[in-house]
Amino acid sequence: MVDQFTVETQGQGLLEITGPVQSAVGKAKIVEGLCTVFVRHTSASLVIQENADPSAQRDLERWLDRLVPEFIAKLPPDIITGEPLKYQRANGEYTLYSVGWNGTDDGGSVSPKQPGEIVDLADGDWAWRPLP
Repeated sequence: MVDQFTVETQGQGLLEITGPVQSAVGKAKIVEGLCTVFVRHTSASLVIQENADPSAQRDLERWLDRLVPEFIAKLPPDIITGEPLKYQRANGEYTLYSVGWNGTDDGGSVSPKQPGEIVDLADGDWAWRPLP
């Protein structure tokens, strides 16, 4: 039996897919066997881990974050400070940013703060984030 499901993502991060896999296995009504899960994207991978301790996922995410230098030897320089651009991960999202014209690290916060506000390039950071 072949069953297929799609998982929508908001960019990089770990996603729990136990439910959809269990559902597919349940539909097969097989008591004993092998379940093969195929991930169809080259930048995706499948990780099987025990999540009894919530710190297990945090540890795995920290370890994956440390791999970044393997792909980017060093961050490009910020044209304002000359230091490397800032790179941070929060709430499963990644942000690359410059401190902007004000020269202050606002933690990746940008102007405008609210939809409809006028953009003030002298206020906030200049941030690049993955598209939703």
